[in-house]
Amino acid sequence: MSISLFDAVITNRLKESEHLKSGNVRAMLLVLGAAALATAGIGKQFFEMDKMTASVTAGTGALLVTSAVTKADAPLCILAVVTVTGTGVAMVQAFRDGRFYVKVDLAELLRLAYDISQKK
Repeated sequence: MSISLFDAVITNRLKESEHLKSGNVRAMLLVLGAAALATAGIGKQFFEMDKMTASVTAGTGALLVTSAVTKADAPLCILAVVTVTGTGVAMVQAFRDGRFYVKVDLAELLRLAYDISQKK
């Protein structure tokens, strides 16, 4: 029986997942989601958290809670896309503001690779 790409990517993600039927997994997702929502609220209210960072944190919490409640892993798949997008946007903003500086030294990288290869 062959499965289409649409079924694998969309339809099967909306059904109850075997991994999320466990009460322990759902409890962990609920706790982490509630912690992320609380972090976003507290950070925005009391610690002057950046608006975008607070939004991504709150969105993460909401998706974790939604996944735990619905037992579907579609919110977790969306979370992966949101995390990559939010990280990329934050990195671009940091580059633009001059807050992010990368120094790569080829000699240090080669030395690190050599050290790792010798630890076998």
